[in-house]
Amino acid sequence: MFSELYHATFKCYLDSILSNGLGGSEANSHPNWDKSMKDVVCLATDGDLCICMCESSPMATDEVYNSGIVLLSVDCEGLEFKLEHDPNILIPCDSCYWIYRGIISPDRIKVVEELLP
Repeated sequence: MFSELYHATFKCYLDSILSNGLGGSEANSHPNWDKSMKDVVCLATDGDLCICMCESSPMATDEVYNSGIVLLSVDCEGLEFKLEHDPNILIPCDSCYWIYRGIISPDRIKVVEELLP
């Protein structure tokens, strides 16, 4: 299916993600969207899509947003059976938005790009 997917986040969360992984209780404490789901990691096939979602987050405070955006790649080898289409995305996009229920371990995560605010 996919060997790699992408996730964008704010730089102020990066240390925690690289230590604890993506998802879980820490991620639940700072959702970016009012429809964010508990214990779900949002992923996409294109890094630019992830960055756009992060840039347009209505719930990020100025402090969080101004920390910068970080694009991460996620090694999806063996995770395919746990990927689902993102039910919050209502536009046709050839299956580019996905969700993963659970925690993605730090060893699967690499920093691709850091963007300044």
